[in-house]
Amino acid sequence: MSCLAIDLHTDCFTVAFRSKVDGKSGKLIKKYFLNEKSLPNFAKTLSTNDYVAIEATTNAFWFHDKISPYVKSVIILDTNKINFSGNKTDNNDARRLLDVLEYFVSVKGISEIPRVFVPNIHIRELRELFTSYKLQKKIITQLTNRIHSILKQHGHPITRASLKTVRGKNRAVTLIDNDISRIEIKRLINQFEDAQKDVEIIVQLMAGLGKKYFQDDIERLMTIPGFSFLSAMALIADVADIRRFPSVKKFCSYLRTAPKITESNNTTHLGKVNKCSRNLTVSLLTQSVSHFRESSPYFGEFYDRLKSGKSYGKTRMALIRKILVCAYYMLKRKENFKWSDKSNMERKTKLFYSCAEKSVINLLDSA
Repeated sequence: MSCLAIDLHTDCFTVAFRSKVDGKSGKLIKKYFLNEKSLPNFAKTLSTNDYVAIEATTNAFWFHDKISPYVKSVIILDTNKINFSGNKTDNNDARRLLDVLEYFVSVKGISEIPRVFVPNIHIRELRELFTSYKLQKKIITQLTNRIHSILKQHGHPITRASLKTVRGKNRAVTLIDNDISRIEIKRLINQFEDAQKDVEIIVQLMAGLGKKYFQDDIERLMTIPGFSFLSAMALIADVADIRRFPSVKKFCSYLRTAPKITESNNTTHLGKVNKCSRNLTVSLLTQSVSHFRESSPYFGEFYDRLKSGKSYGKTRMALIRKILVCAYYMLKRKENFKWSDKSNMERKTKLFYSCAEKSVINLLDSA
């Protein structure tokens, strides 16, 4: 058995390992390039008893999949939970990672090492689609603001909401007398419409992926009033596997809805939320707080009971956490929400299936 630590980059990686030289054990450093020849050569040096630690980076999951068949265990280290000091170089980083790996393998136990959870390929695909979805939504917002700004400069104050309708776009073009500004608005509207089409295609692809691999969990989460299939897929993309959370507190902490608490005698301090985790679910649910209140008397009464003594931000976060607690036990126990609306559920399921069917058409067209 041997331990190897890898400092991974875009086009190369540095490996640190321990070897005996002249009867003395020492750390050796070797550099490889990420290409078709170098990576197989590195794989040949591995054995099925080796432990490999990789620094968490963009292509860490891909590298994990490449070398996993050749070793006993590949660990992506969560470097946010490890304090390093000294000069930062590739060689030094690899040596420090090796020290951490050897300590946990030999002393503390490999199960205690701070690691990044490696989701399956379908969860990764879902996360990729959500990243593109958020990017396109951001572009739509920027284009809307730019069109609104041009109209305002020419004395035509139109609401941003109206610019998202066909009538509002046509009106925006006709209101401008200046030729240059009219051409600019037309081009911005074309980009706006292209971004909207991209969002529709991305949502359809997510629905198709969700229906194929996560249908039961998505339909279960949609029984929560106000929970769309998009919110359900966001939660599944963040959580990946509900079994890795032994308690609802850890579940909520991972989803950034549980603050750090410090207590001493009769004094309690509420700290900041955990930011070393995923924020997709909480960002989507934050936009739907008023919808949750209106959709369910259960959530509405809970919100009204809290808002009298707390700030808006704390009350909003408390409601989101309440929803996530319900979602946790529903996924754990495989139960539906007790106070669900049957007609509303049928409508959401119909929309989910419709988007999933369109995703098949998009995949066939792209092929």
